Amino acid sequence: MFSMEEIGRKILSLRKSRNMTQVNLADKLGITYQAVSSWERGNSMPDIEKLPEIAKLFEISIDELIGESKVVTMMLNTSEQEPENFEKLTEEDITEVLPILKPDQITEVVNGVNKSALKDINRFLPFMEPEDVKEFATIEVSAGNSIGGYLPFLNEEDILEFATESFNAGNDICIYLPFLKPEDVKEFAAKAFSAGNDIRGYLPFLSPEDVNDVFTEIRNR
Repeated sequence: MFSMEEIGRKILSLRKSRNMTQVNLADKLGITYQAVSSWERGNSMPDIEKLPEIAKLFEISIDELIGESKVVTMMLNTSEQEPENFEKLTEEDITEVLPILKPDQITEVVNGVNKSALKDINRFLPFMEPEDVKEFATIEVSAGNSIGGYLPFLNEEDILEFATESFNAGNDICIYLPFLKPEDVKEFAAKAFSAGNDIRGYLPFLSPEDVNDVFTEIRNR
């Protein structure tokens, strides 16, 4: 797996060997010197698109810069982006390059890999765009699986959509409640109570006023 600290030290060493300042290197790469500083401290890594520029500037290979990586090779070479190559990737292959891939690239790789090789897709969710997370969550719901691990990375409206579908199907929606707006929790609680269902799971997410409103609304129907 990539070590940000090790790659940072390598960039620092290469820069100093060329008698360059962080500002000099940043100017040549079209980035800020703060980004260079962050790399060298091991706090972040260059985006994958910057790797060829850095390697060319210091006259080394990308493998010499960051180590050998199947994913990096594929993402930088269109000719390598064949379905059979994606299918050969392992979860470890993808995990090691997460810090340098953009969200759409991560989605592309995860979509292409053999799903049986992914033991825990949740580890990729923080690096993906919400719309892509939703797509994977939809697949899980269709398969009858829980999407609790997906919820922190979904938009509020998407969570409400999943919660509504689950509620209408007669399922328990307690896993969604911490991520819903209070007014939406209140509405679900009122519907559940009206249908004669237990709403104790809703109470921690309702204010005392909302609880009172729910009971008052039901009594007045």
